[in-house]
Amino acid sequence: MIACILAGIIPASASGAGTTGAAFLEIGVGAKSAAMGEANTAWADDVYGMHFNPAGIATVRKQEVGFAHNTLFLDMDYNYLGYVHPLGEASTLAVNGIYVDLGALERREIIAGGGPSAILGSASAYDLSFSLTYARTLSEVIDLGGTVKVIHETLDNYSASAVAVDLGAMWRPPVEGLTVGLSVLNFGSNLKFVTAGDELPITVRVGAGYRAVNGRWGLNTDVVYVKNQEIEGKIGGEFWVWPEHVVFRAGANSANDAGSGFTLGAGFKWNDVLLDYAYVPTGDLGDQNLISLSYQFGSTHGDPPKRSKSTIDQARTEQARPDANSKLPRLEQEIAAPARTWGVYIAPFAYRSGPPEYDWISSATAEVLSRGWKSSGLLNPAPGSSRFTVKGEYWIVGRNLILAA
Repeated sequence: MIACILAGIIPASASGAGTTGAAFLEIGVGAKSAAMGEANTAWADDVYGMHFNPAGIATVRKQEVGFAHNTLFLDMDYNYLGYVHPLGEASTLAVNGIYVDLGALERREIIAGGGPSAILGSASAYDLSFSLTYARTLSEVIDLGGTVKVIHETLDNYSASAVAVDLGAMWRPPVEGLTVGLSVLNFGSNLKFVTAGDELPITVRVGAGYRAVNGRWGLNTDVVYVKNQEIEGKIGGEFWVWPEHVVFRAGANSANDAGSGFTLGAGFKWNDVLLDYAYVPTGDLGDQNLISLSYQFGSTHGDPPKRSKSTIDQARTEQARPDANSKLPRLEQEIAAPARTWGVYIAPFAYRSGPPEYDWISSATAEVLSRGWKSSGLLNPAPGSSRFTVKGEYWIVGRNLILAA
């Protein structure tokens, strides 16, 4: 079967041939993880992460779409498209699809008596999967997630389908910057082409990752077991040479028997667009140059809808307009008013969740926001007499500060 060919030659899959089907599910997704030796169980917090651990997307706070197109061995094309959408304060939904075009194979007729075989045309083959993932933050230290996926393989006039589930968890120990991930993937029905059925490549991943407090560097390591194959190790790291813009990555993957196992890569981020590249040497089979693209958009979860300038100006005009039904002149109205509201009052932000040592951010955020209004003479320290009041809240999730105002 084509799945067996994939299992034997793609270094992203296991080193042994194995006896499972749907080997394309063992191929890592995204150039970021490929550059770090596919060690991604504890860092699965982007649009490609649910492939490694469905719990990883629980902390995603902006909509994100990702696409990858790579040409593998023997002109096989690998395509991935995913989308992540935050649902609420602590839950996220994602969908993704994988399509692997295995190319065309010659269909031949075997001539009786040992004569030359006749070419009867070609046969096409492809692999396909669709997944739906839901993840939720249960507490300050635990995230859980699950995926339901539909798998389909076609070889010439024959096809097989299966349904599988992935389960994952993320744990944040009481060590700042450290995360631990666990996932069980591809647990489901067999792929049955004609009579015999192939089991899915059930995979267990355990990983730990550490990111420095300043976010400049991090290390990640995984131990992976695929059914009927040997246990493999993966390790990788990254360093931001230009914070939030340029990152270099490197890793090692013991599952890559065809090459040295070492990997390299880089990423470039500008605003909300991230372009990742990975170089995976695979010896005589040739080298892989992988590229993936992702884009975040929309408001950060928790932010209120933004009002346009025209709406704000209209509100100010209506407040300044005198009452048309009043017979008093406007000056008399202002004198008769018990108090005149003016300026902006900045209230301390409410701390919703996170370690107690970060409660100082409450007053600090209000102080930072007040500076601009204070310098322009519009800051009102009295909440009862201010025309506008800014209120907010914040969360600490891992190494991320989430603000809503």
